[in-house]
Amino acid sequence: MATSDGIDARDWEVIGDLAAAVANRTGSDCDASLDRKRLLRALDKLEKKYGRLPSILSTRADYVDDPELSLSLLKEAYVTADERSDVKNKAFISSTLSELYLETFQRKDLARFWLELFKKDLGSYSEDEYLQKLCAELTDSLSEI
Repeated sequence: MATSDGIDARDWEVIGDLAAAVANRTGSDCDASLDRKRLLRALDKLEKKYGRLPSILSTRADYVDDPELSLSLLKEAYVTADERSDVKNKAFISSTLSELYLETFQRKDLARFWLELFKKDLGSYSEDEYLQKLCAELTDSLSEI
């Protein structure tokens, strides 16, 4: 089975394995930078094969160190997902943008903007329990501010 934007499952499995390696090292005394570099190189290879797809762009955004670059990648990923009518990626990306604006940039106005888009996107992709819970948490966080 492929990703919602068409990346073959075998190709995407490599990314999942590398992401797991980064996660496993992040909480330990080990340095995850080498695993992160491997992951970013694997994303480069996928981008050469498939183009700048939402799954690739948004995953890269999770592993770059610069929050501004992450923001730029996520916005490009959202626009690309919208152009492709990729409702699954739109929901995940809009949720991530809302969180990023809230937690990293402390821009509650922009966090609310992306939360509203997230709620709309979730209407088209509502079968994900994790996203439903995240939407409720983000809504609560922004109502407390």
